[in-house]
Amino acid sequence: MGWLEILGMVILGATAVAAVISLALVTYDTIKEWVNEKKNKHPDARTVEVIKEKLSNGKYVVICGVFGAQGKQLETQKWEAKELDSKLKEKFGQKNKIVLDLNEV
Repeated sequence: MGWLEILGMVILGATAVAAVISLALVTYDTIKEWVNEKKNKHPDARTVEVIKEKLSNGKYVVICGVFGAQGKQLETQKWEAKELDSKLKEKFGQKNKIVLDLNEV
């Protein structure tokens, strides 16, 4: 299942994501801490994909997924916030999706 399908499921209210965490600000460090926790839980984890979408109400939805060696989705988390911190904005640049190696996080 690709990120667009996951995002569609999340927006439609499916249970693809364990919980939605509402924050005033989503930070790169918040994502990094979550990923490091999941990386320790899943020794076969290889990559991290992060997507963002700006909603019509001005808030951002950020979805982060940890994937294994075979591309299997191991963990997913969704945050909703009014703003992204400068480091996260820098990582995204003009893109809505970034793929990180676990060594980067």
